[in-house]
Amino acid sequence: MQFKPQVILNIDEVWDIKRKTFEVLAAQKHLWAYYERVALQRGMQGGRNSGKAMTYGEAYQRLFRWRWRNWCRRFEVPTVGARVRVGTSNRKAAPENHVC
Repeated sequence: MQFKPQVILNIDEVWDIKRKTFEVLAAQKHLWAYYERVALQRGMQGGRNSGKAMTYGEAYQRLFRWRWRNWCRRFEVPTVGARVRVGTSNRKAAPENHVC
């Protein structure tokens, strides 16, 4: 199964804690710069997609279509998507990409 990120979570507030946490794993020191680069890339992608400033981000893939939509609605997370016609009624369809 190929990873296809559909949700990007803004982790700016916890980045320092996350960085200190993976620095504890001295055996993976060669990966520290990689982890930071990936977080910066996801932050740029999330900021570009949402229009909100974001430095660091984490990407997730939806496994169940409705779960992310309900989760984002429950926690009042902005989503990237448009209203579409589903059947005979206008309902907000699950967007392809979410930015949390």
